[in-house]
Amino acid sequence: EFRRVLFRSPMIRFVFPLMLALLASVAAAQGTADQSATGTEELRTEKASLMYAALHLDEQQSEKFWPIYREYEAELDQLLARRLELLKLYAGNYKIMNDEKAQIFARNAFDLTNSRMKLREDYYKKFARALNPIIAARFAQVDNQIDTLLNLEIMRMVPLIATPEELGLKPPAK
Repeated sequence: EFRRVLFRSPMIRFVFPLMLALLASVAAAQGTADQSATGTEELRTEKASLMYAALHLDEQQSEKFWPIYREYEAELDQLLARRLELLKLYAGNYKIMNDEKAQIFARNAFDLTNSRMKLREDYYKKFARALNPIIAARFAQVDNQIDTLLNLEIMRMVPLIATPEELGLKPPAK
C-alpha cells in the first residue's frame, strides 16, 4: 500500500519536477535562494507525509519519532547543500573535464554517498533506541526509496562527462 501512496504522491507529480527545475537552475547558475528554500520546504513536507503514511505510528510513537526525524532532516539539509554545490561544480566542468577534475569530482561524489549512508545508519540507531528496530528499519527503507527516486530523477537530467572524442579532441595518449 505504501508504494501505491509513494508513486501516487504529489511528490512525484509536483515536487520532483520542482526539484528538477531547481537543480537545472542551480546547474545553470540562475537559481535564487527563495526558489531553493521553497523547493526544499515542499520536498521536506512531502517526505514527512510519506513517512507518516508508511510508518503507521501511534500517538506515543509519534511523540518520539518526529523530533528525531526533524534532527535527521536538518543534518540531511547539510548534505543536500553539498550535493547542490557538487552539481554546480559538475555543471561547470562536465564538458571540459580533465583527469584531475574527474578525480576530485568522483572523490567528492563517493564521500557524499558515504556520508548519506552513514547519516541514515546513525539515525536508524537513534530510532531503534527510541522506538524499536522495526520502525527504525522501516524509516531507513522508506528514506532509501525516496532518495532512490530523487537520485533517478537527478541522474536522468545530468549528462555524462564528455569524452575527448565527443569534444572533438584527440584521445589521451596511452
